[in-house]
This record gives sequence, structure tokens and C-alpha cells, in this order.
Amino acid sequence: MRALRYVLLASLVLGCTADRASPAIATASPVETGVNPVSAQDNACARKTVDRLIAAMNRADEPELGDLLRSSAFNWAASGRTTTTPGDAVTLLMTRSRQGERWVLRSLDVNGRGWHGGIDFGLQLRRSAPDLAAPYVESAGKGVLDCPEQRFRILGLGG
Repeated sequence: MRALRYVLLASLVLGCTADRASPAIATASPVETGVNPVSAQDNACARKTVDRLIAAMNRADEPELGDLLRSSAFNWAASGRTTTTPGDAVTLLMTRSRQGERWVLRSLDVNGRGWHGGIDFGLQLRRSAPDLAAPYVESAGKGVLDCPEQRFRILGLGG
């Protein structure tokens, strides 16, 4: 199971790091993605789960971060790490939160349940912190949520 998480995370990260679109992809006809339409219940659960993460990050709530990330694969490009365990993820987020980092959700795209049974999503965050070069940084991320459990399976964040 852990190996599957890392394979999924690696594909998530590689998909986010391409410099330009492949000409073959740009001209290819649409394909079936295996993602089902989003139910109102899944949409509400995904939004509540992401809201919990941002609130926990902003108030340095270690138990809440631990609950949300306890079974997740985590990657944050800004951290300089490619993969961390759930415990490492909580430590990293707590360190950033205690240093004054705060997040604001700019957008959330809930994409429905994928082949894995989890809810696929993408998000845009505005990160601010005293040690950032600019007043804020726009960061994109995506992942997979478990609902109704309100937990992250996979969470990848850009710089």
C-alpha cells in the first residue's frame, strides 16, 4: 500500500513539473479519465477537509494536522523534499506555521472520485510568511481525499 502511495505521488509530482505541454497531448482527442461526476456530498466533504487543513495550518494545530494527514503521502516543493511521511509532514507544517506562515484558499477544484475510490482535487493557495521574499506566494497543489473520513491520501503542494 505504501509503495502504491509513492507511485501515485511520483506521478502527481511529475505531472506538475512539466515545463510545457507535449504536442501529442495538445492534439490528442479526449480520452476517458475514469473520474466520475462530483456528488454534492463529496463536494461538501472535500471543501470541509481542505478548510480544516488551512485552519489547522494557520493556528498551528498539531493534533488536527496529524488527523488530516495521518495516512497520506505528502510532497511540498517549497520544503525542498520530494516525499515525507505523515509525521514528517506534520512537523514541517508546524515549523512553518510557528514561523508565521499563513494560508488563504484562492480556489478549490473538486474533480470527483477516481479509479482509486478517493476524491481528486486541485487547489490554489496564497501563502504568506515573514521569511518569504515577496509579501505572498501563489502555490498550486493537488491530491486525493478520503471522504467521509475527511483525510488526505495524497497531498502535493508547489512552491
